[in-house]
Amino acid sequence: MRYPALGSGSRIPQSFYGKTAGARRMRLVLDPSVVIKFYIPEVLSDIAETLELAIQTAPHFVSVPALFYSEIGNIVWKKYVLRNHLSRAQSQAIVRSMLKLPFEVIDDKVLMGDAFKIAVDFEITMHDAVYLACMRYTEGEFISADERLVNKVKRAPWASRAVFLRNWGKAAD
Repeated sequence: MRYPALGSGSRIPQSFYGKTAGARRMRLVLDPSVVIKFYIPEVLSDIAETLELAIQTAPHFVSVPALFYSEIGNIVWKKYVLRNHLSRAQSQAIVRSMLKLPFEVIDDKVLMGDAFKIAVDFEITMHDAVYLACMRYTEGEFISADERLVNKVKRAPWASRAVFLRNWGKAAD
C-alpha cells in the first residue's frame, strides 16, 4: 500500500550516501510519527517518503526500540477505530507491511536507565525518551515529526542528532 510517488521537489541529501564506497553507514532511529507517513498521506509525508527512499537505496541502518511496533499499531488503530480515516483492510495491510520493515529492534530493557534520565531531565514522556535513549545507544540520528519533542531537547549535548523531519537533510549537506 503506497501513496503517490515522490514529487520532483524531493531531494535526498548527498551526505546521506557517505563520501566513499567504504563509508560508515549512518544509523537512524525513527519515531513512529515519521514511519506512519510512509503509508498515510499527512503533513510532511513528502519528506518522509524521501527518507524512506534514501533508506531503501543507501547503505544505512535503522534501529527502533521494541516499543515501536506497539506505538505504530496504536497509531493505525486510532486512525481506523477512532477517526475512521482508514478501512479495516487498509489498517491491516499497514500493520502487516510495518512488521516486515528491516529494522533492528533494541530491547527496551537496555534503554530504560538512560531513558528515565532523559525523561526527567527534559520533562518528556518515557515513550519519547526511549527513542532518544535508542539514538544514544546506537550512536545514531533520531528523526521525528514531533517538532515539540525535538525542541524540548535542544539543550542536550546530543541535540544535533535529534532532528525534526522537516529539517532532515538540510543540515546534512
